[in-house]
Amino acid sequence: MSVKNIGIELIAVQTEVSETGKVETNSFITWISGKIKSGYAFIWMDDAVRMGTLENGNLILADGTIPALQSIQKARFFNKKSEVLVWKSGQSWNYRIRNDEVGKLQNVTEADQILWGNKLHGDVWTDDRGMTFKLPEPLKISKNNHSRLAINTRHYIGETAIGQATYNDVRFVDLVWKD
Repeated sequence: MSVKNIGIELIAVQTEVSETGKVETNSFITWISGKIKSGYAFIWMDDAVRMGTLENGNLILADGTIPALQSIQKARFFNKKSEVLVWKSGQSWNYRIRNDEVGKLQNVTEADQILWGNKLHGDVWTDDRGMTFKLPEPLKISKNNHSRLAINTRHYIGETAIGQATYNDVRFVDLVWKD
C-alpha cells in the first residue's frame, strides 16, 4: 500500500483482534482484570470521564471512586501491547481485545491526541474552560516540565471490498506528556 507524502507515516506492526463478544458477567471489573493486568483505564460515564491505572489486575481510579456499572457507557483499558475496549449496547456489554506484537503484519498510523488542559494543581489536570482530569500517580510523577498531556493512539489500516484503504480500528496505546 502506498501513501503520497502528506505527513503520515505508515508503520507495519504485528497485530490481531484476539477476542470479540459479549461480557457475560455482572462482575465487570473482575472480568477486565482477567483480560489485561497493567496499563491505563479511561472510563466514559453518564456524567464524567474517569482515568486510572490497572496494577496487577486491580483497577485504581485516580479519584478513588468505584464507578456504578449502570452509569458506564464505554471503557478502554490499555497498555503498549494491547487494549480491551468495552461498550454498552442496550443492557448488555460488547468487547474487543486487540493485541499487538502477535499476529499478521498490518499498516498503522499513530497520533498523539492532546487532552484539554494546561495546568496541574496537585493531581488535577485542568484548563480555564472547566475541563478537569484527576491524574493517576504514574502520570503525576512523569510530568516534569512538559506542558500538554496526550493519548497516543494507533489507527489500523485495512481495505474495503473494492480495495479502498480505510481505518478499520483504533486503539489507545499510552498516555504521554508533550512539550
